[in-house]
Amino acid sequence: MFVIYDDIRLDASHTSVTANESEWAINPKNWIMQHGPTGMVFEITIDREKIDTGSVTILDFSSTLRAISDGEVLPPPEQIEELGRTAIVLFLTATGHVRPIAVDADISEETFRNAHAC
Repeated sequence: MFVIYDDIRLDASHTSVTANESEWAINPKNWIMQHGPTGMVFEITIDREKIDTGSVTILDFSSTLRAISDGEVLPPPEQIEELGRTAIVLFLTATGHVRPIAVDADISEETFRNAHAC
């Protein structure tokens, strides 16, 4: 089933994700992530204007829920947004745009905003 849902972005209030990578499938050629347990398919996109300026941060990537497997129930918005943020992080990690590191849970908003993805 195709779904229309707003773009989901990382932001300073959500500076980390907890994920079980084995629950996710990636299609890097088409910038797609699928969460197996929920059947949700997210498309990862980037703000093209930022590419032209040569300064891209992790905040310039977004995910959009594009589909959910037949027979699955659409979860609450909070879960969709959490999975959308996770899809961004796992995609960027799997494609080599970022590498995961342990960070202090109290990372500043300015540090988060200035983290470069590529």
